[in-house]
Amino acid sequence: MLELLCADACCDKTAAMARKIGESLLNNRRCLVIVPDQFSFDYDKMLYKHLGAKAFNKLTTGGFNRICELIGRKHGGYAGENADENLSVILMYLAIKRLRHEGGALYYKKAFDKGSFIGSMITLIKELRSAGVTPEMLSVAAASDTGSMLSKKLADISKLYSFYMQELENRGLCDNTDGVVRAVELSVNGQLFAGMDIFIDSFHSFSYDELRLVRVMLSQADNVTVGLMIGSGANAASPLTPFAEPVKTKRELEDMAHEMSINVTYSGAEPFPVIAPEISVINDRIFLSSEKMLDKSENVTIVKSSDIYEEAEYVCSEIIRLTREQELKFDDCAVLIREPSANKAAISSVFDRYEIPVFFDCPELITQYSFVMYFEGLFRCVLSKKYSTENIMRVIKSRLSNCYEYEAAMLEEYCIGWNVD
Repeated sequence: MLELLCADACCDKTAAMARKIGESLLNNRRCLVIVPDQFSFDYDKMLYKHLGAKAFNKLTTGGFNRICELIGRKHGGYAGENADENLSVILMYLAIKRLRHEGGALYYKKAFDKGSFIGSMITLIKELRSAGVTPEMLSVAAASDTGSMLSKKLADISKLYSFYMQELENRGLCDNTDGVVRAVELSVNGQLFAGMDIFIDSFHSFSYDELRLVRVMLSQADNVTVGLMIGSGANAASPLTPFAEPVKTKRELEDMAHEMSINVTYSGAEPFPVIAPEISVINDRIFLSSEKMLDKSENVTIVKSSDIYEEAEYVCSEIIRLTREQELKFDDCAVLIREPSANKAAISSVFDRYEIPVFFDCPELITQYSFVMYFEGLFRCVLSKKYSTENIMRVIKSRLSNCYEYEAAMLEEYCIGWNVD
């Protein structure tokens, strides 16, 4: 059976999933919990807190890569060590060197000497492997459209892909994608998930091989529960919502269960104890795309703007209105923005034009301060064996340098001579 636990941002989905895991353990079921690798530590702490030490020790938890590695080690499918990032770079370099030596490159000859090319190809090959695309498929696609620029690209990528895989095989290495593929084969042959309750949480989507593994789990396990964070209200249907990917994943799982004649049940999570009505309005309508530009509740106004400058204009005008009509002070107003360091310049310019004092509470590198830049340049000039123009100019341009006052006086005299204010 497949159970889809769908909840929005105002619901405690994690606690609901923990309760389901606890109920399964109380019934003496074998439980497997799968979460993204980057969340596994925090998720384990949450489960430990909810379940207690005794129940938590009965669980097997981890990401797809770790679970697949455990399956490979335990059931004889472990082919070798995973190639880390450094090894992947070396092996890709050898694959490029081989292609250059054989003279088979049609399109990427000039790109071989670029440092970024190796990283781009490693990323591309991992994506191709996750999607189930083989070098042979790329070769066939290239042959179907001989002579075009696309066919030349596909031919080069196919050869590099094949050479890279050969380098891995010759050294008894594998990558994370290999582990998932082997785990699928071992699971099908050995019925490894039979009689288990499997819980999958905190994923937005699954790769091609991960979906294959989920299909095997559905065919063997007694119960598979998948937790998805899906928006509510208008957000659930809006293509702009960040929950569009989980909605697509939900449909994929439903279609998979339908093909396998597996029953699908649905459950939700209880809302957090205290949710202000204003938060509910934002949660339901913040990503709504429509012709209606302004939507209000008692204390919330949602405004649609074309860019960050138009948005800042609206915020500044509202601050001015509040200070005049409701006698608020500038200190009574707070503006919360996403990525303040990236938008600081645009927002500062608008606030300056409205003559609104603003303080940005965001971290800054200490090397950006003038006195640090001055002493850094001074030390580099003194301690380095060679004088660098950049370091010397950094010292001269600093306001802490005597040269700055001389330069400013010369500039002022020059401007006066040309009658420029």
